[in-house]
Amino acid sequence: LFAGTVLAENLLRDDFLDDNYGGFVDWMTVGKTVSSRLAETGPDGGAAIRLSGRGFFSHVQLQLVADEDFALSAWVRAKGLKDARMEFIDSREALGKVVLPIPDDTKGEWKRIVWRGKSPKAYLDFYFVRFQLGSDDEGVLDVSSPMLEPLSEKAKSASHSRSTNAPFVARITPIDPEVSALDPQDATML
Repeated sequence: LFAGTVLAENLLRDDFLDDNYGGFVDWMTVGKTVSSRLAETGPDGGAAIRLSGRGFFSHVQLQLVADEDFALSAWVRAKGLKDARMEFIDSREALGKVVLPIPDDTKGEWKRIVWRGKSPKAYLDFYFVRFQLGSDDEGVLDVSSPMLEPLSEKAKSASHSRSTNAPFVARITPIDPEVSALDPQDATML
């Protein structure tokens, strides 16, 4: 790093960590969207995923400051799409929306899409960032390094993701027989 370099604070989970349920930590698919992790990385070395189907792939809810400066970006590679886009929206999709169109076909090349501006108005300052696949899309969209970066000091101090920062891990607790009734010397379970 050079003196004076400021590292960006990304509010989006960009490692696409497996959540142990066929999805990714802090991301969800809605509609008929299918998501899968790619073996290759994106152009900047970040994890990459492939989206197909109809619907959207959305990050968990974000709490941001309305009308402050943010930068939204991602590396994308598309084939056979008709109406794909990256969206930065308020939680009710009624007050504000930023739409970044995604090229229909990038000819196998990764392209960076970028937006900088004021965050839209929102109900209770809750937002989502999502990749929307059009209703007629039969193609695929590869995504790497999605980023939402607060730029103003106010945005940096008051914005955060509702990220879990870890995959969900479940513990199975037997209820019949009760745990206290099991013989601690016997490692077998019925």
